[in-house]
Amino acid sequence: MPTGEQPFAHVARRKAQYLRLSDPSFALETARRIVDGKLRNMADLLLLRARQYRAFLGDRMVLAVLNRKAVAPEDFVYRKGGDRTYADEQEMAQKRPVEMKPATRKTLVAAYEAMMARSAAHPQAGKRLTYRNLILQQVREFERYLSDPGQAYEPFRWEG
Repeated sequence: MPTGEQPFAHVARRKAQYLRLSDPSFALETARRIVDGKLRNMADLLLLRARQYRAFLGDRMVLAVLNRKAVAPEDFVYRKGGDRTYADEQEMAQKRPVEMKPATRKTLVAAYEAMMARSAAHPQAGKRLTYRNLILQQVREFERYLSDPGQAYEPFRWEG
């Protein structure tokens, strides 16, 4: 935590990011970044779009796992390390300072899959969609917008 920062200030920051990213002007900001050359490729665009889901899905899943005490500090392997340069994946696996145990990885994947199977009402689709299909629907709508900027893009507003 940065010096002088209030406890849980990161939660307020994340909420502000979430509200900003669910703003309909997000598509305009994305277009501006493309024009200004700040969005170099499709990977940059996808990363920018993925932030919309981080606060609602990612943070919520991690906090739920921690609150249920499904993951504990003992579920990780800690290594003393100094050198952070690696020749290949195998060397990196041997030197990484913190690593999840296989059972912990399975727990997190199971929590993720359970969360992605939940559903929410999607106003544009007019029905309930699983979170996985909801994200896919939003990607398709954004793709339509990029193909035909005359169409409006309406981001999904997460209700929490």
